[in-house]
Amino acid sequence: MSMLDQSLCWAVLAQVSAAELQHAIVSEWNQRFPHVRVDPPPWHVVRGGGDYNALVCDSPGNEGTDRPFAETLSLLAAGKKVYTLWFDLDRQSIFEWMNGDEVSYQERDPFDLAASLGFEVRRPAGPRQARTAVVVEGASVADVLAALGETADEPWLHIAQGFIGVVVTADDGLLGSVPWVIAEALPRATVYYLQRRAEPGEFTVLMLRGSEQLGWLQLPTLADSSTLSDIKGATTPDEICAVLGLPPNSLAAG
Repeated sequence: MSMLDQSLCWAVLAQVSAAELQHAIVSEWNQRFPHVRVDPPPWHVVRGGGDYNALVCDSPGNEGTDRPFAETLSLLAAGKKVYTLWFDLDRQSIFEWMNGDEVSYQERDPFDLAASLGFEVRRPAGPRQARTAVVVEGASVADVLAALGETADEPWLHIAQGFIGVVVTADDGLLGSVPWVIAEALPRATVYYLQRRAEPGEFTVLMLRGSEQLGWLQLPTLADSSTLSDIKGATTPDEICAVLGLPPNSLAAG
């Protein structure tokens, strides 16, 4: 069996051959993200030990970018279940897709399902802490409220005007798919999705506009880990938070 573990961000598991999966996703990537040129791209194909093969992403903070790929693969595997697994301990989830539609969603451990579908799994050794925030540049608070719909009424979610854009935070620091929902609903706005982890000490910023991923920055910088060198000229976590108008300590890991 092939290894899946908590170091991954997400995996899309589909009953299609590895070759078919690779071809479909390359086409989808080129269509949806024509301006993002990364070599290698932030995903790769993993062969399973059964009927399922997987597309996996190991770039932290990219939950939600799996959706167009899951949709494409569920159309390719017509009539068969396709699963998206989120591995981050703070937002472990399982999404089920069929014929191009998401048909169910559960916030639960994805490892048993992965093992049952032919993938060897390495479970996390311990908890990781994370805090996230979103800054929406080029939109109003009213725009963001409308983009989020009923989610905007959740008591754990906080939306406020900052000095360069709208700031979105959550009581527990975890925003899940909120950045992608906003970006797709407000395609003219630039969405900055920031994440700071206490363990293993990572800070990432993902830039989105509509369905496009404009790039990401990861600190500390690792080989091939970033496509951006700065955010508005800022190059450290504290400087980036400040230039995006986040309050002091808003991303202090909890």
